[in-house]
Amino acid sequence: MLRGVGALIAIVTLIFVFAPTLVSDPGPAPDLFEAIERRVRWGLGVGVGALLVLHPWRRPGSVIFAWVLFCGSGGYLVARLIGMVIEGLGSDRQWIYTAVEVVICALAAGWIGYRRGAPDRAAAAQK
Repeated sequence: MLRGVGALIAIVTLIFVFAPTLVSDPGPAPDLFEAIERRVRWGLGVGVGALLVLHPWRRPGSVIFAWVLFCGSGGYLVARLIGMVIEGLGSDRQWIYTAVEVVICALAAGWIGYRRGAPDRAAAAQK
């Protein structure tokens, strides 16, 4: 059930990343950075939807936190890259944000991989 809701959230917010004017049309963006950011704002929804689909709740707390970081930053990263493809490559500030999001995703993925063999909460509670 929760995975289905997560998939629905991710799909709907991805549609809004591609077409943010379906929700509101504030007029033309003053610059390229703002045009891309209008799409990036929907990235959190993509990340939350992905997190619900992945369903890591039984993992240790540090792994859950890493999954939250990975999905949140990954959602913004996907939305930013889509925005940069649609609107144009963007300014240096967009590339700095992209690099930061890639680093956050890489660090979180590294921690998730490192803790892959950690027992889940149900197994730890039974011992």
